[in-house]
Amino acid sequence: MADDKTHILVLPFPAQGHINPALEFSKCLASHGLKVTIILTSRVSKSAQVPSNSSINIETISDGSEEKEPESIEGFFKQFNAAVSQNLAKFIQERRETCPAKVLVYDSVIPWALDVAHQEGLLGASFFTQCLGVCAVYYHIHQGLIKYPYEDSDLLLPSMTPLEANDLPYFSFIPDPNNTVVRLLADQFSNLDEADWIFINTFDKLENEVKKPS
Repeated sequence: MADDKTHILVLPFPAQGHINPALEFSKCLASHGLKVTIILTSRVSKSAQVPSNSSINIETISDGSEEKEPESIEGFFKQFNAAVSQNLAKFIQERRETCPAKVLVYDSVIPWALDVAHQEGLLGASFFTQCLGVCAVYYHIHQGLIKYPYEDSDLLLPSMTPLEANDLPYFSFIPDPNNTVVRLLADQFSNLDEADWIFINTFDKLENEVKKPS
């Protein structure tokens, strides 16, 4: 008998602070009767700790690291983006007849995953692992509302209490706006308006003002 549960794919970014939130969110989805598959990349698949009795399926796709370790962070992202985008599409295609997925939940720092999802006929959901207040700062940098790099002593942003320079993420002070980390965090919003859902790791009552439309 075919499994008629809605199948959700979850693609975390392979870095500290990204995999565990994706795992916890996947557990939440599975607890509601959904079939969940977490797709890990080869770089982290051996070290990721998932309970053996978990109702979540774990699969691995190549990120290119088996062939050659990149020599720089720029090289890592170039290799990762090229390999994972190709292998993610292949993963979806190979299971279309036996275990088709309906939704891809992807880490917000890899926005190109939304393009892969839509190209393969899936809905796409962006998952932000950081709190809403931090995401709001990234968003305003992306929108050009924060002078970059930030130098003033205080900052007023829509729906947020006044911030001091020390409240901002460290990358706000990196002088090069084309820095790889700066681009990674700001580009989370490059195609966000095309996402079918947006999930943010937050406590609703603690960030009530931030979530209101400005």
